[in-house]
Amino acid sequence: MSRLGITADMIYRPILAVIVLVASAAFGVVPQPETMTAGEGVFQIKSAQITGPDGRGLRAAVELLKLQTTQSGDSAAISLKLDPSASALGAEGYELNVTDKKVQITAMKDAGLFYGVQTLAQLVDGSTIPAVHIIDKPRFPYRGYMLDSCRHMQSKQYIKQLIDQLSALKINRFHWHLTEDQGWRIEIKKYPKLTEIGSYREKDGQRYGGFYTQADIREVVQYAEDHCMVVIPEIEMPGHSSAALSAYPWLGCTGGPYKVRWEWGISEDVYCAGKETTYEFCENVLDEVMQLFPNSPVIHIGGDECPKSRWHACPNCQAMIKEKHLKDENALQGYFTSRIAHYLADHGRRLQGWNEIMEGTDLPPGVIVQQWSAPNSARDAARAGLDVVCSPTTNCYFDYGLDTTPTEKVYAFEPIPADLQPELNAHILGPQANVWTEGIVTEKDVQRMTFPRIAALAEVGWSEKKSRNWSDFQTRMTHYIATQPEDQREGWAERMKTPAAKK
Repeated sequence: MSRLGITADMIYRPILAVIVLVASAAFGVVPQPETMTAGEGVFQIKSAQITGPDGRGLRAAVELLKLQTTQSGDSAAISLKLDPSASALGAEGYELNVTDKKVQITAMKDAGLFYGVQTLAQLVDGSTIPAVHIIDKPRFPYRGYMLDSCRHMQSKQYIKQLIDQLSALKINRFHWHLTEDQGWRIEIKKYPKLTEIGSYREKDGQRYGGFYTQADIREVVQYAEDHCMVVIPEIEMPGHSSAALSAYPWLGCTGGPYKVRWEWGISEDVYCAGKETTYEFCENVLDEVMQLFPNSPVIHIGGDECPKSRWHACPNCQAMIKEKHLKDENALQGYFTSRIAHYLADHGRRLQGWNEIMEGTDLPPGVIVQQWSAPNSARDAARAGLDVVCSPTTNCYFDYGLDTTPTEKVYAFEPIPADLQPELNAHILGPQANVWTEGIVTEKDVQRMTFPRIAALAEVGWSEKKSRNWSDFQTRMTHYIATQPEDQREGWAERMKTPAAKK
């Protein structure tokens, strides 16, 4: 440090940030890399061959760049290399070096090669790639997207298309909302009525619904794995459970009758938390869910918006409160959540739930809190030693219209609370976009509400805060949008604009 208190780092970091902005704007890479330096000349991709370790990175390169592989590293102008010593890049980082003669991507893990290829694919201009040197890794380990398939269901084919688009933006978590008051969408062999009865809702002679077979689930999970994406299933409990109650009325406090709800909103009928048979049911369901999602270290149980009126009047619930020396019905939900969390932990999984799971109990270690409604819940959970996924309604609810949540507002989101002690920052795992489908009926609607806002959130999750710049992002997105298939990018440019009232 000089006598003036100025370090070399203070001088060069702003200069480096400007260099990265200029280079990334010229190349149109989204999300913005950590460092990016333009070189001289271009690489001619035509007839180039590629070599590298068999894995997701190599397969992505062959698919996206239409390349032929070769076993001879000497004859390959494009090479992928795993370097276990490149620990500074982390599990998802990569180094990309393009000259006029050669392209090389280096990473410590296969996921890094995959993401390096995603960046390389964005750099292709016709039959050339501009010379550039990039060193890149994500800011947050969790960069998520949630899709509600319960209110309205999407086809397996569309979900795979969505995974293609999300993984190109380096989104690495697909949170799949599979059970609700309005429909049970996942086949559970032990309880066939969940899909026979619980997957359809009826009103005035109309019948609506469907479900994903276990074969469908496995296919989507494998497809996501091939794209470096973990699928996190959400199986709602103890609330939002009308579909399950309609199939097995003994799960409720009153015994029914129940029906799959046609209407949106919150049902007073929830799982009975005072009967051992309810916990047995939940554990049996989770056993099959864990088998179907073997790569997910996390199982999401929802846990939000659970009314307590039935529990208040239920002799079984009141007996459980007395037996466990619980304060009240809120503490009973805490007992329910903790019990499920311990069950999952015993099977090597972590429980994730919406921020209401913090009410009424001290959660066991390993639980992940997902912020959505309570502004201070991310801070409070981190201070309690719990990991957090941030998806507040203010910036991350993509079922909200562009007049409420324009793309610029999404881009301005900062996941780490301003009043969180820096030593606790690591508890903030990253951001997530949520797409609830009460008002989003078709796959085209999902597409319209998701893009391009998810590109903005992808950059929030991947790129360093200091390097983010809205004007630069707009410039890069102009290039990025132009590279997307015409039938998928409809309206993206218009939705990049901020409504006049929001400026």
